Amino acid sequence: MIGTYLHMFSYATAKQDNELLTCIDEQGTLHLNVHGSPQLQVQCPNQIHIGKWHHVCHTWSSWEGEATIAMDGFHCKGNATGIAVGATLSQGGLVVLGQDQDSVGGKFDAEQSLEGELSELNLWNTVLNHEQIKYLSKCAHPSERHIHGNIIQWDKTQFKAYDGVVLSPNEICA
Repeated sequence: MIGTYLHMFSYATAKQDNELLTCIDEQGTLHLNVHGSPQLQVQCPNQIHIGKWHHVCHTWSSWEGEATIAMDGFHCKGNATGIAVGATLSQGGLVVLGQDQDSVGGKFDAEQSLEGELSELNLWNTVLNHEQIKYLSKCAHPSERHIHGNIIQWDKTQFKAYDGVVLSPNEICA
């Protein structure tokens, strides 16, 4: 990848530093990489506004090979089929938020870091349908939220913060 990329989610293993990677480039194009290869690059119809919260959802089905990106509840143009069909993600890796890993838990490049805030990150071992994605994008009150990740659940997973990163309570929908 050439240019400036701000990385949101990085899952690296000993075999593959970009086992699963999501980022956004300086033109606002959202990217999804699986097994180290760019799989999906899409422009979303709604613009990203600095200082405003946006809900972004990446989906990929290994079984069907379908990959989509939705922003603020709307699917972006350029979603694809035939993406890494039958592939599985290796176990035993490390998730890093806001930075690309060029090795497991390391070889960070400050130019690739996301300066901003991430919240409500969840990860499932199944693909959410459009209605579930739209519901999550609406910022329901915490007492009304019933869709939580079964791999990573934002309010239950313990995260470690490094290099000045601050973990704070989620109040984006308050």
